[in-house]
Amino acid sequence: MRAVRRAARVCLLAAPLLATGCFAPPPRVSDLGRPSALEALMVVPAFWERDDDLAPLSAPGQPRVREVALAEFSVELVTHTWRAPLPGAALFDPTMFTDVGILVQLLGLGRRLARFDEGLQGALPDRLCAAFAEGLGTRGVAVRPVAEVRACRTYDGYEAAARGSSSLARLLNPVGHDTGRIRSFEVLPATGLPVIEGAAGGQTLEEVDAALLGETGADMVVRVRLRVGVYEGRASVERGSEVHVTHAAGRGRVTSGRSITSDEEVAVAGFLPVRGIAYEVDGAAYLAAMDALFPVYRELALDALGLPKRPAAATSGEEVER
Repeated sequence: MRAVRRAARVCLLAAPLLATGCFAPPPRVSDLGRPSALEALMVVPAFWERDDDLAPLSAPGQPRVREVALAEFSVELVTHTWRAPLPGAALFDPTMFTDVGILVQLLGLGRRLARFDEGLQGALPDRLCAAFAEGLGTRGVAVRPVAEVRACRTYDGYEAAARGSSSLARLLNPVGHDTGRIRSFEVLPATGLPVIEGAAGGQTLEEVDAALLGETGADMVVRVRLRVGVYEGRASVERGSEVHVTHAAGRGRVTSGRSITSDEEVAVAGFLPVRGIAYEVDGAAYLAAMDALFPVYRELALDALGLPKRPAAATSGEEVER
């Protein structure tokens, strides 16, 4: 009888999730191009999608991009997620408002916490920013020195902060991702750049981007917000990452729709009732995993923008000057 009651509770929890659909689990980087049988039964978005009104940079009439001004490069470091005990993560997760869902959350069964030490938090944004600039360099695009961009008068049009964090409202957000329902994250900028939280003086971010484009003389202004975390003990670059661009012929963004993870585990997991599964992240292992993982995700993003690839002889491969 006890087993029957337990099965009934699981069914009550699973039914609304299955009704709304589930994301396929994020693939390991070595599994890209090799879909699993489970993916046929679940939602599998594109890794990156370009706004409909943003033409690919390779299209006729688009400007040739030789130099970009990087206005922001920030990392959303996911520290708390919740995922129901199912093979995939729900697109929309209403179970948090049910008796069974509340009980599961109180027991900590779906809660995943990740702890990143201060050294890793300080190093990660710069590591990823340098890798992003390197990827642009392989396509013949140079990155304007950050200090030069920050010195522009129009840069003061951004509302900037030293770092940021998710709002408390996210704790009640039922919208899911393929890594689970994200409940909190910290926002960490690369050295020399702030976290951009909005625009000042009644302007929009796009208007500030356009003004900065004119003052710098660059071919494109870029703002990057990456979401990273831990999935089942592995490093992850996650759904919800964004790259915003503004150039002479238009503006828009590419948004990631699917996460990918490293092959190797980078964290030790422990479980405590109520608290849930807590991952203690090994900083050195995490950075090494990102060195292999992020360039793959970066190339998918640059392909989505339609940024043409250049011959190796024409690339600079230089890191961002600081």
